[in-house]
Amino acid sequence: MSYSSLLILICTIEQKTNSQNSTGSLSETWTTKASNVKTRKVKNLQPKIYDELTHTYIDDYAFYFLLGTSIAVKDRISLGGEVYEILSVDNDSHNHHVKVFAKKTKQ
Repeated sequence: MSYSSLLILICTIEQKTNSQNSTGSLSETWTTKASNVKTRKVKNLQPKIYDELTHTYIDDYAFYFLLGTSIAVKDRISLGGEVYEILSVDNDSHNHHVKVFAKKTKQ
């Protein structure tokens, strides 16, 4: 059984971009970084707390991707009508896959 066969879900990876409107104000929007990306989502059994200046986050979910998938902290995953913010990205030490920890967000 190949690793790819374990990735049974299809998601979209989005990144935040800033754009300037006609009045010069900046607004944040999400653009598609990659679509139709194979992944696997599991509940994180060893959640980690991320403490920032004004917010505390817990990585409730782990996502697995094929090695070489372009994904970074602060990107987000859109899957089945739900959105997850990326809190950390770890490459497998055996160069096998990418493991991403994320929290479910409100849209």
